[in-house]
Amino acid sequence: MQDRCAGSSVPGRVLFPLGLFLAAAAAYGASLGAPFVMDDRANILDNSTIRALWPLPWYGPAGSVAAGRPVANLSFALSHALSGLAPWGYRAVNVLIHIAAMLLVYGIVGRSLALPRLRERFGAHARTLAFFSALLWGLHPLDTQAVTYISQRFESLAAMLVLAALYCAIRSWEGTRAGWWGAGSALAMLLAVGTKETAAVGPGMVYLFEAVLVRGSFREAARRSWKLYAGFLPALAWLGYLAGLGGTAQTIDFTKFTPWEYLITETRVISHYLRLAVFPYPLVMDYAWPKETLAGVWPFALALAALLAAAMGGVAGKSPAALCGALFFLALLVSSSVFPLMDAAFEYRMYLPLVPLCVLAVLGAFRLAGNREARTLLVLAGCAVAFALGLATFARNRDFRSEAALWADTAAKRPQNARAFASLGFALAEAGDCDKAVEVYEKTLMLAPDAWDTWYNLGNCMMVMGRPREAARYYQRSLLLRPVNASAHRNLAQAYLLLSDPAAAERELRLTLIYNPDHPEARKDLAGLLGQEGEDKIPGTTLTSPSK
Repeated sequence: MQDRCAGSSVPGRVLFPLGLFLAAAAAYGASLGAPFVMDDRANILDNSTIRALWPLPWYGPAGSVAAGRPVANLSFALSHALSGLAPWGYRAVNVLIHIAAMLLVYGIVGRSLALPRLRERFGAHARTLAFFSALLWGLHPLDTQAVTYISQRFESLAAMLVLAALYCAIRSWEGTRAGWWGAGSALAMLLAVGTKETAAVGPGMVYLFEAVLVRGSFREAARRSWKLYAGFLPALAWLGYLAGLGGTAQTIDFTKFTPWEYLITETRVISHYLRLAVFPYPLVMDYAWPKETLAGVWPFALALAALLAAAMGGVAGKSPAALCGALFFLALLVSSSVFPLMDAAFEYRMYLPLVPLCVLAVLGAFRLAGNREARTLLVLAGCAVAFALGLATFARNRDFRSEAALWADTAAKRPQNARAFASLGFALAEAGDCDKAVEVYEKTLMLAPDAWDTWYNLGNCMMVMGRPREAARYYQRSLLLRPVNASAHRNLAQAYLLLSDPAAAERELRLTLIYNPDHPEARKDLAGLLGQEGEDKIPGTTLTSPSK
């Protein structure tokens, strides 16, 4: 199977990239009409910094995740300029980022297979192998959470920029305009760390790639490309500054996991990721993965330790196959090692690590197909697999058609996930179906009886349904669990007013203003209750909030 796409032929330069674009558009085009979900509210709907492009909205709201990810926040502002608060503009940009990443994978693999170490084995078929590597990765349904879930532009954009940095580095090693390509690599890495902290592994990935495939020596890579790696230092310095503003740093939770507990749990999580890479079902929006014990995961821990040791040993021996394994583990270093994040598992974390796995699968299958006839069959099989993956991605994107559909799917697949039921109840209530929402909230409380927000949301449903007495009981239970919730105090006051208990309503309104002195509805309600003409005359609003 001679590769007719090599060199400067039209298929190599036009048809393969066009095929990648059309395949991604077909798989993800139907997702453009899906609504905002989960963290999209905080990152987009409630993010006032993205409403204008000038002054540049580098930093999101103080203390938010977007505060420490200025490049992503700016990209949300660009999406807002495109479509306002209509989700399609944000989703269209996410799909374009994904297509750009696919094209970068195509370019990286194609140029890698033309390197002296791989040219004899793969060079004649480089573009075809690069096309299938990018196609299978780009259509894999495990990517959907990073693409279709708008807020995970953090993940996909950071990964795309890391791939761009690697591609520019490869072009610089080829010798033509090396300085310009090296500067492009440094700029891409700077933007990557400004998008998400996981991009910190980018310089290490570039170095491993050069040492194994280009130079054949770690020392020679450092000697020949020291200017390139010096160019990454500003990115790492900026990352240190951004880490104090938000992002992953604020999601680390030592109360939920110790570093050892998190590492043990991640051995099971990574094993699950690997299974999904081979057979991507079931896909879950929110796992709420429980803490694992060594007794329960030791077979997975041993298997992963063996794979990691083999990858490290193979990299020391400059094995290209081992390089794929090492890049996989390195790409997961931030999210799946000893840094105890609040949530142990999310599928979007596999966006970049999945790339070397797909490349390894394509090249491994090619090596096993030893003759022309077998390789022709392999192309047909690759097309069939890509079609199946594309259909699975299209089907998965349909789960995002509404928040209720997404959370119903999650709750069905993770029936012990209280957070999934709570989110489903909230989505149903938002859609106006309070009867079903109450049923779902009751299931939530069976799993998590101390979920103060569920008790609060139950009270809200009762108020909508015209049952203030039951609403008051639910608000009271929520406030026992979280007394500082100003909104719960205000809503409880509303329930007391409907129950003709103005004294209790006044007490709750005053508590509301203690916890939130600027609460506009509470100030208006208390002014009306006391018969005051102006809200500025309300007594008691100068009280300071007690310690929580």
